[in-house]
Amino acid sequence: MSVNETNGGGLIVSTRYGPYEQVCSQVTKLSPLGRIRSQKIFHDVCIGNIKQTKDCGYVFTGFKGEDVFSIDGLYIVKMDAFLNGIWSSLLETDDTYSLKAGYDIAETSDCGYVVAGTKSAGLSINDEFEFWLMKLDMCGQL
Repeated sequence: MSVNETNGGGLIVSTRYGPYEQVCSQVTKLSPLGRIRSQKIFHDVCIGNIKQTKDCGYVFTGFKGEDVFSIDGLYIVKMDAFLNGIWSSLLETDDTYSLKAGYDIAETSDCGYVVAGTKSAGLSINDEFEFWLMKLDMCGQL
């Protein structure tokens, strides 16, 4: 879940959506008075953070997968001001037991992005997590 202020004084909000077994997220744009401007549901996606970009669109990072035990990898989506997808990038996991997830994203001065996230070596709560930073170009490519 995340909440960030937009240029016009409203909010962009990402929340978990649907039953616990499923991985779904909902993005909601709110006016400065709290009225819903637009909403979009992303199935098989868990959003770590969503931010407004310099072009008044939005970008989020998180992970893609049917459920928390079958994660496909780090997922990044760039949207326009109306929450329509412009591009998406999936950086797949290395193997079945390696999990990658993005938790925060920021736009850089060259109009690219930097993503912060973690990678684990397995599915146990005792597994160690590695922190990483990744620099992407304006199209979400390494």
